[in-house]
Amino acid sequence: MSINQYSSDFNYHALMCQQQQHQHHHHHRNDVVEEKEALFEKPLTPSDVGKLNRLVIPKQHAERYFPLAAAAADAMEKGLLLCFEDEEGKPWRFRYSYWNSSQSYVLTKGWSRYVKEKQLDAGDVILFHRHRVDGGRFFISWRRRGDSSSSSDSYRHLQSNASIQYYPHAVCA
Repeated sequence: MSINQYSSDFNYHALMCQQQQHQHHHHHRNDVVEEKEALFEKPLTPSDVGKLNRLVIPKQHAERYFPLAAAAADAMEKGLLLCFEDEEGKPWRFRYSYWNSSQSYVLTKGWSRYVKEKQLDAGDVILFHRHRVDGGRFFISWRRRGDSSSSSDSYRHLQSNASIQYYPHAVCA
């Protein structure tokens, strides 16, 4: 695939993500809180917030909630654009891919902007959720290291029966 084709695909996926976010933005914030299902939490490492500009997603969570193999044959190589909403309803798009060199699943493009805007540090915790009804609608939030009074506390109990199903509309692809 040429660079121009890849760039064109990425721009198309970004547009699809914006449309998806616009469709969901009309929901009242309290309604969304009640409709969230916890997926997993990830304590940030120094390299997650450092110059590598990437977040490593633990393998068991990556394969369960964001399965690249189910998306497309070439998704493992070039990755996908995943859409999330933060606690204020702001849309965030991250390039999600698998790095063969380190055998890890990562969020890259868009991640460093999120870290800077939220002023995240090593030890802070990222929380991933999805909508209970619209399983393709994802949420991202965070809490400071050692902060147990976060509004995300009610989502700490992970759902053992969470689906491993692939939701094509969850991906801006």
